[in-house]
Amino acid sequence: MTTNAITCILTPATGGDLSLTFGSIYSRVSDYLGTGLSPAGEDLTRAKLYAMDGYRQFLMGIDPRTGRAYQWGFLVPSATLNLLPSSTAGGTMTVTSQTTITDSTTAPFLHEMIGRTVKATASGNEYTIVRYIDATQVVVATDATADDGDDFTIELGTYAEYALPDDFGAMVQDPVFAPRDVSVKLVPRSPGMVRGMYAGAGMQAGYPQYYATYPAPLALGGSAWRMLVWPIPLRAYSMEYRYRVNPSVLTGDSDVPLGGPMMIEAIIASALAMAENRHNERIGEKSAAFKELMAAAIDLDAANRPAISGPMTDSSDLPVFRYNRRPGGVTY
Repeated sequence: MTTNAITCILTPATGGDLSLTFGSIYSRVSDYLGTGLSPAGEDLTRAKLYAMDGYRQFLMGIDPRTGRAYQWGFLVPSATLNLLPSSTAGGTMTVTSQTTITDSTTAPFLHEMIGRTVKATASGNEYTIVRYIDATQVVVATDATADDGDDFTIELGTYAEYALPDDFGAMVQDPVFAPRDVSVKLVPRSPGMVRGMYAGAGMQAGYPQYYATYPAPLALGGSAWRMLVWPIPLRAYSMEYRYRVNPSVLTGDSDVPLGGPMMIEAIIASALAMAENRHNERIGEKSAAFKELMAAAIDLDAANRPAISGPMTDSSDLPVFRYNRRPGGVTY
């Protein structure tokens, strides 16, 4: 056994809590399969496969008592979206590696700016933002070296659209203004309808009223979800909404599964049950242990849900979450 393997298994993931990493989970699967805590080659591939299958089974949230899918609370978080006017002030850009633009002085960048353009003041050249690094750095689609050291602004594209979180899967609760300086929430419409509003009314500015979400391809490959808003915001607004997370695949040894430390035993049990079922071709004690821990995890998640799901609208607008907190069938 190597020192790295011991560290992987015994050290909590981050911050001193009880979360475990993907490496810790697949090491336990490998140990159960009899290939040791430090698998290699096909043994490593097999252990990772069963660990990921187990994680996916856990995220599905099938309650073993009812056979119904349970919606994990940690998969429907609240988030903040910054709506921006047609032009946002920048500072002076430093260009490195041809396509990385840095402005450490004013730190003007936001994740929502993916798809917008950095416009050099002197030349008028525009560079489309394709990746957000942090408040001081973004990556653009084309070589911006010619405008190194120039002042810049961040400009709107054809429509008022904003990049949603990288793990966005679907909207759960419509965005509302926060603080409540506008008394309405955004109304969902199809992307075609919102674009039609721009075609009919032009690029007018006002209080945002309608929105649509859609997957948009990125210049550097892959895709991300965007929110399209009409009309163009008069000024910067902060909005709150809730969305369903689209979980990422665990690949690196240091990747941490969703759910936090209180869910980790159910995730491990799910991975071991997958190994028992698919490798040993039987349903035995590992599967039974997983069912018990899965039921307990669902009850724990349900008990920790906030009394009001979402901080933003009156109760008539809130989605209803029903769950069984006890096997006895009491429904809240």
